[in-house]
Amino acid sequence: MTEEAKQTHERRDETTGPLDPPLPTWVRALLFALGSLLVLVGLVALALPVVPQALPLAAGAALLSLASDRLYLFLRTRLRRWPWLWRPLRSFRIQVHRLLSRLSGASRSDKD
Repeated sequence: MTEEAKQTHERRDETTGPLDPPLPTWVRALLFALGSLLVLVGLVALALPVVPQALPLAAGAALLSLASDRLYLFLRTRLRRWPWLWRPLRSFRIQVHRLLSRLSGASRSDKD
């Protein structure tokens, strides 16, 4: 990696902040399954006029972002234009991540 690329990478890390510590694999697999199910329910609800679509789609996206750091980064870059949409999603993600970290026994690794 060139010196310029390292500086750009460091700047990017400073502006975006560190990602949350990873959850255990079994928790991530469970989140992936539940998030996928909620997204499917939201997509099926698009065809039904009575059932709300936004809630299962948003909850599914938030759970999938917990299971996948790539999806989290993708959502963060795409929803930058709409902070009113990103803030509740990020808040929900933080609360669920803290709860799952506590319940699963995953501890935050301290970096020197």
